[in-house]
Amino acid sequence: MDKKLGRTLSNLRRQAYTIRFGLSVDAIAHGLPQVDTSKTAVKDICPTFLQPVKCEVSRYRTLSGMCNNLDNPSWGSARSAMIRFIPPSYGDGISIPRRAFDGSPLPSPRVVSLVMHHDVSEHDFGICNMIAAWGQMLDHDLTRAAPSLDVRKRSIECCNTPSERRHYNCYPVDIPQDDPFYKFFDRRCMNFARSLAGLQPGCRLGPRWQINAISSYIDGNFIYGSNEEVASRLREFKGGRLKTSPLYRNLGLKDLLPMKTVDPDLGCIARPRNMYCFDAGDNRVNEQLQLAVMHVIMMREHNRLAEGLAHVNPHWDDETLYQEARHILSAEIQHVTYNEFLPIVLGHQIMKKYDLNPLPKV
Repeated sequence: MDKKLGRTLSNLRRQAYTIRFGLSVDAIAHGLPQVDTSKTAVKDICPTFLQPVKCEVSRYRTLSGMCNNLDNPSWGSARSAMIRFIPPSYGDGISIPRRAFDGSPLPSPRVVSLVMHHDVSEHDFGICNMIAAWGQMLDHDLTRAAPSLDVRKRSIECCNTPSERRHYNCYPVDIPQDDPFYKFFDRRCMNFARSLAGLQPGCRLGPRWQINAISSYIDGNFIYGSNEEVASRLREFKGGRLKTSPLYRNLGLKDLLPMKTVDPDLGCIARPRNMYCFDAGDNRVNEQLQLAVMHVIMMREHNRLAEGLAHVNPHWDDETLYQEARHILSAEIQHVTYNEFLPIVLGHQIMKKYDLNPLPKV
């Protein structure tokens, strides 16, 4: 698209909202979210999980994260919107991805990445690969933007689809012809699809928001799932344990994660047809080996806790053993994160400045 035409279209979009609704971009970002839609027709179509709920005080966290905050039950719950520190800067004030100040397209993200983040190998002998593995595992415990999927629940393909037939969430990244890496593979396009749009708390109006498909608490939902359907699929329903796969038990080796038989292609690519990927509370478990190893460790730790609790509490039923083991393992993840992971990533001064260090005693 011609730059001049691009600037014209961008400006026309912005003016359309100003002329049609009498709203500026600032009013869209800051004014509309202040409108109380609970007193309008929006209330009738607003999803129940975004409306006020009555919480029951419980020893155990909900899988969805709902009611973790009794004063604000939906805060941080699955399917709620990701809260922004600063307002978005969309090209039209509502949804179209950001453009340059003069309305022209921004440079290719691949070019920006090459210029700003040079691929230089640096070794740090004070940390190991476990830092990255724990960090990715923790990330998958906190956030998962709802992805754009096709009718077969697979990631949508943008690069190999003609522009007129592309999914509306397709925004493929152009790769320059002289790219120092991709030029050896004759690749000029990087597949990219934006995440699904979501609703603000209370179904407020305003710009496009993104959905967090999981709870934003450190609660181990990458192990257990963020809803009852996934959690039940992963449970053995005996002795409070999680399901395992005894593939190499005859060799004296410990069990692995169960095989993914439900939606086997979701989050699982480039696998032989006669093999299954691992199943876990988060379907990103199969992204890379270190992450899968972390999932295996956590599954085994849960079962170790459940068996230990059953030994000292023979009167506990399966549900109590499961919930207590989940309760303890979530606390273990929180403690390792704040006591060992964050001090290395942030440094002790930042930990002290923002009062992030665990208390010596409770």
